[in-house]
Amino acid sequence: SPGPLRLPRSLRSLAMTIILNDIVTFKIGGSAGQGIKSMGLIFAKIATRSGYHVYNYSEYPSLIRGGHNVVAVNFSLREVTAPKKSTDFLVALNQETINRHSLELAPGGAVLFESETTMELSALDKSVNLFPIPLSKLGRYPNRNFEASLRVRWISVLLRNQIR
Repeated sequence: SPGPLRLPRSLRSLAMTIILNDIVTFKIGGSAGQGIKSMGLIFAKIATRSGYHVYNYSEYPSLIRGGHNVVAVNFSLREVTAPKKSTDFLVALNQETINRHSLELAPGGAVLFESETTMELSALDKSVNLFPIPLSKLGRYPNRNFEASLRVRWISVLLRNQIR
């Protein structure tokens, strides 16, 4: 269980400002086998059950095994009919996610990244908010769906500070 969180006010206020103003794009990226698709689907379900309109979009390579995977969940208080070009929240489970998606980040957006790994963040715009989180420690279970669920729940708690 993720346990109780003491959230930085800056992340809570950033999340609320973005959510109240527009369509929000929440993108999760990492290597194949890290539960990226499951995390995206779980986050989309949480957003839907919280009363948001959702548009879910997955990208993965046409490789037999491996490669970079990313899921974008667009959600809003109004109807969402297409993906948004910019990303408000990027969850980076590896360096490749930052390398591939850093130019998509909206000014003032946020990167939640794996703090247990050395990440090169110098390519990110100075307006981007950085939140190092020990994502790899949030779940190490034989059941990948449970692991993905645990990570998404923790990230959701960061963004909303509650889950019903």
